[in-house]
Amino acid sequence: MSPRIQKKRILIIPSIKKGNGSGHIRRSIKLAQRLSACGAHAYIFADSVTSRSHDCYTKEDIRQLFPAGSVRKIEILTEAVPSEWDICIFDTRETSVPRLSNFLGRTFTVGIDEGGAAREFFDYLIDVLPNLEKTEPNIGSPGFLNLPEQPPAENSGFTGNFKNVLVSFGGEDGGGLTERLLEMIDDTGIIRLDQITVVKGPFFRNADLPAEVKILEAPENLAAMLRNYDLVFTLFGLTCFEALYSMTPVVLLNPSAYHRSLSVRAGIPEIGINKPDAAKLDNLLQNTERLFRAVDSYSKVSRMDLADYIMNLKLSVRKCRGCGSVKHKIIYRDRDRSFFQCDACGLVNQMYFGNKTPDYGSEYFFEDYKKQYGRTYLEDFEKIKTDGIRRCGVIRKYRRDGMLLDIGCGYGPFLAAADESGFKVRGIDVSLNAVDWIKNELGYKAEAVSIEQPEAIISENADFNAVTMWYVIEHMHDLPAVLSRINNLLEPGGVFAFSTPNFRGITAKKSAAGFLNKNPLDHYTVWSPGAAKRLLSGYGFRVKSIECPVIHPERFLRRDLYDLLPAPVRKAADFIFSLSGRFFLLGDTFEVYAVKLK
Repeated sequence: MSPRIQKKRILIIPSIKKGNGSGHIRRSIKLAQRLSACGAHAYIFADSVTSRSHDCYTKEDIRQLFPAGSVRKIEILTEAVPSEWDICIFDTRETSVPRLSNFLGRTFTVGIDEGGAAREFFDYLIDVLPNLEKTEPNIGSPGFLNLPEQPPAENSGFTGNFKNVLVSFGGEDGGGLTERLLEMIDDTGIIRLDQITVVKGPFFRNADLPAEVKILEAPENLAAMLRNYDLVFTLFGLTCFEALYSMTPVVLLNPSAYHRSLSVRAGIPEIGINKPDAAKLDNLLQNTERLFRAVDSYSKVSRMDLADYIMNLKLSVRKCRGCGSVKHKIIYRDRDRSFFQCDACGLVNQMYFGNKTPDYGSEYFFEDYKKQYGRTYLEDFEKIKTDGIRRCGVIRKYRRDGMLLDIGCGYGPFLAAADESGFKVRGIDVSLNAVDWIKNELGYKAEAVSIEQPEAIISENADFNAVTMWYVIEHMHDLPAVLSRINNLLEPGGVFAFSTPNFRGITAKKSAAGFLNKNPLDHYTVWSPGAAKRLLSGYGFRVKSIECPVIHPERFLRRDLYDLLPAPVRKAADFIFSLSGRFFLLGDTFEVYAVKLK
């Protein structure tokens, strides 16, 4: 009998503060419906923690947004424990850091169109609408909107007249934009009032509207109706993008300077803040090129299913792999990853949300290695061995000889170097092909096993005098277990040595984003000398030496400028950069040599 698949439990937290409109609530309820259809248990959390209760819509108010039949199966909660949920989705407009902190490390957090101080702390960020935030999202696209069907091409041409006009300023229109717009239109006669339809949302305040306009009472699916209009007046938000996708021109009247800035950035025509500018509107209606430029741009957006996208994310709850702390800013994002630097130990952690899994078979050492270095691992054997001889020279400052274990030994070049340097050697690696090659071609003892497996170490319970990991430690999922096991394997005074990419090296200093963008998916941590010292001291080691033996002087300058330097100047620059790079540990990789304390 196959094991039962556990459905994801998803909590959606919309903004329920009065004055923020009903768009967040509407979108959250539709998302909950879609997530339920995708196989999740989706709930709405009417969380009024940041406001006085009378400033927020109630559970009963929220149910008024939709007919009872369409929202009946969506449970609305007023209490929730973060750790009980697999995913918590915030559609709250502006989330505070203290509020989000209750969820970090206890569940996977997703922010949608987040503009608050907590934006930098969400595990995953989705921007459906364009924004002014400096922090980039993991992914951003208006295609995530609940976009309607587009009209057939033969019905999408503009007739030259705006005979059927829609006015929609959200579920509440607390700023009275509808009245101000209609008053201006009535005064100027730019559009006939009997050609206008006004959407009255469920929280629309009593407004004195002209008798000539038609009223559309809280439509359940306004998006599907937008294609029937020649022009839509609205504010920057969901409706404007739904209309543009429907090939309907849009004019924005915004409630704030912030909304206007968003409109300008998105390239959507606007006619003012709170007070409509009649001259601007008349110019737009007489010269429609700007109106249809926005239509042309946003009608070509590719539709994406937000619920399906979220369901396919691989969950990665935030926790520093080194020290276990959880509340840190995200320092870089792309579609499949978020990186955060631990405030406690300094280690950079990669959270990966995709579905690729590392494969350390023959391709890893041959085809993949050759793509990066221009030759296969075995073709590079002697060079790696030469580096190993130098590393053994450093190890022998603290331990002259004895039993050495190389973790992630690959095809054994460092084992050969250690053997020539006077150590008795053993190796482990997850690649069965590599281990077989070591046994058959080099004659050393090796096992095909991971240091992270409980059964890993090692058939003879020997105390090792040295344990090494060359470009391996960044691949470890469970650093506490690995560092504790290495400590147990070493005798007191034994040497632990490793190398790893350097987050404080010159390339990362010039562009942390560029450095992290190139970080391989199977590098779960990115180290720095300071992080290495702090972490190792917590696991019973004292760092004796940190070195950057390889410095690339050309990386201190732009490559094109470096190549322009005359040969004598370049030689002098190489010397200066190499010397300073080693002294200040600015290499793109570094090596750590530590001893186990008694």
